[in-house]
Amino acid sequence: VKPTYTKDALRYRIQGSVVLELIVKRDGNPSDIHVVRSLDSRGLDDQAIAAVAQWRFEPGRLAGAPVDVLVTVMVDFWIR
Repeated sequence: VKPTYTKDALRYRIQGSVVLELIVKRDGNPSDIHVVRSLDSRGLDDQAIAAVAQWRFEPGRLAGAPVDVLVTVMVDFWIR
């Protein structure tokens, strides 16, 4: 799932990256998503969170068993 631009962010031609931190749970689902570096106040941070919340990850493993892992994700917004 790719994040989408908000109309307001497009109007102001905001570009860059939102940095998120989250926990990848043992089942590969993301949880506890929060913004580490904001891009703007025009909704792109929320769009990044909404997209990443739908992603599925390969869980981390310790001694072969799945474990929760803290990860950092960069979500890019570029107008083409």
